[in-house]
Amino acid sequence: MSLGPLQLADKFILVGDHYQLPPLVQSPVARTEGLGESLFKLLCEAHPKALIVLNEQYRMNNEIMLLSNTLVYDNQLRAGSEDVSRAQLCMPLWKPPLFETVDGCHSKEFNWLDQAVSPHRKVVFINTDKLHFYEEINTSRNMWNEGEITIVTKLIGELIKFGVKDSDIGVITPYRQQLKMIKSSLVTMETKDKYDTPVSEVEVHTIDRYQGRDKSCIIVSFVRSNRDKQ
Repeated sequence: MSLGPLQLADKFILVGDHYQLPPLVQSPVARTEGLGESLFKLLCEAHPKALIVLNEQYRMNNEIMLLSNTLVYDNQLRAGSEDVSRAQLCMPLWKPPLFETVDGCHSKEFNWLDQAVSPHRKVVFINTDKLHFYEEINTSRNMWNEGEITIVTKLIGELIKFGVKDSDIGVITPYRQQLKMIKSSLVTMETKDKYDTPVSEVEVHTIDRYQGRDKSCIIVSFVRSNRDKQ
């Protein structure tokens, strides 16, 4: 951004959200010197009276919005309409999981996959600590996590089985090697299992590539997990 023309302006309006992707700074020295903070963030903090917050959003239901509100936006976000606040994933073929007991009665059986894809659960955290799904890294510093790839693939297969369109599913991961291996796993799943709905339109991107995009269902694979808990 060129700052020169601003000296000739009577009014300067900067539009955006500094809580979104911060500057990508690879140099530790530059990060230490403050280049990891955006100009937008610095101006907002230096001139709070000039800040106007637009707090209505039309992209998240209440449960997803609660996560952003709690972690980032200090409970300032509001859903733009009741339809947005109550929205849930369309799964026309989904039914509550049941199993038959010895006496012939039906009752619910706990299964992590059934619970994870349930349309009534709009935010789901899958904790793999006890499974020891640790990250792997090769000599080229490429990083991936085989356990998470398996989980992501199973989730996508189950969602499609229950009627979610593959074009409505997106996968986000910070690491390019994880991205490549998830795509490869989806191709293998489509070839072997032959789901009625193909998975070719599932979008798998890094975090920066997904900025500003919308999907009905987003799966995030963080990759990082190690014995040192770093």
